[in-house]
Amino acid sequence: MATIKFNSTLRTSIIQLIADSINAGTGTGYIEIYSGTQPSSPQVLVTNQVKLSTLTFSDPCGLVSTGTLTFSDITRDNTADNSGTATWARVFNADNVAVCDLDITDDLGTGAIKLDNIYIIQGMPILLNSMVIRLG
Repeated sequence: MATIKFNSTLRTSIIQLIADSINAGTGTGYIEIYSGTQPSSPQVLVTNQVKLSTLTFSDPCGLVSTGTLTFSDITRDNTADNSGTATWARVFNADNVAVCDLDITDDLGTGAIKLDNIYIIQGMPILLNSMVIRLG
């Protein structure tokens, strides 16, 4: 895979577009956590995956600086929908439009989202301590 590096102004502009997409609509964006195989793009509907949890972003979702979107507080899900191994997540805006998909790993992995425990148990609370999207 080729490595592409953008200047800081362009990186920040692209990340701002992502933040604006998440902040679009009336209300707050949210993130759904799934088990199973991640679809090929956010436009592909979820069919064989199991939704484990939904967490809500702040409005606006976070702050953009030098090619990085650092999310503000994310409201925890007090009761997970289902049990399973978290493998990926989908970010939506307030109008329920999918913005992006992110892979999930444990704290030692290289996923875009790192959870201290990827094994979700139905009915248990789920919390994302922090979330950052960075364009290199």
